[in-house]
Parts: sequence; structure tokens; C-alpha cells
Amino acid sequence: MKTPDAALDALTIPHTLKLGQVALLEKIGSPLVVPSEVEPAAYDLLPSLYLLTLPAAEGAKHLATLQADALAWADTLTPAQYQQALKEATEAIKAFYDLLPPPEEGSKKASPVTVG
Repeated sequence: MKTPDAALDALTIPHTLKLGQVALLEKIGSPLVVPSEVEPAAYDLLPSLYLLTLPAAEGAKHLATLQADALAWADTLTPAQYQQALKEATEAIKAFYDLLPPPEEGSKKASPVTVG
């Protein structure tokens, strides 16, 4: 596992998300990319934030133990670091989806959820 400082450095703006990272967020049903009527709790957001600190291939290896790994990582974060990571992740995901071509009429386009 990365050190907390290295993990937070991975979320500094400008942060260009890679397709693999967003694909993993979609795979786990991340509240950062899957719309919900309920405001997600920190417990629900931690796996997504943790995955964004890793290259997609490494993140994929953590899927079986993702919640436990994310909680271990979260134990190293202050509330301010969590808020900053969430803000930066949300901005990076919005920027990623803004780069995608607009959906064809009648189709559904995945779009990021505005969290926080």
C-alpha cells in the first residue's frame, strides 16, 4: 500500500484520470460516477478515493479486499485530507466526463455525480 502522502499526491489537481481508473469506478458502482438520490457516506466513498490513488492494473488487484484496504488507507487521513481528496476526485471525474463526446439522442450517457 502507498504511504498516505503518496496517495494524496496522486489526487493533486490537475489530475488526469485514465480510462482504466474510471472503468474501475464504474465496475464497483462508485457513488462518484453512478447517480443516486441519497448523499453517499464517507464509508461508501472511501473505496473510490482509494482506487484513484492507484494505477488501474494495481487497483484491479485490490477489488476482492477493496473495502478493507480503503479503510486502512483512510485511517491515515485527517478530515481535511479526506475533504481535499474528495474535492479533487470530483473535479477530475467531471473533467474526464466533459471530454467524452455528447450522447446520441435517445441514448444514456454516464455522467459523474456531484458530491460534496
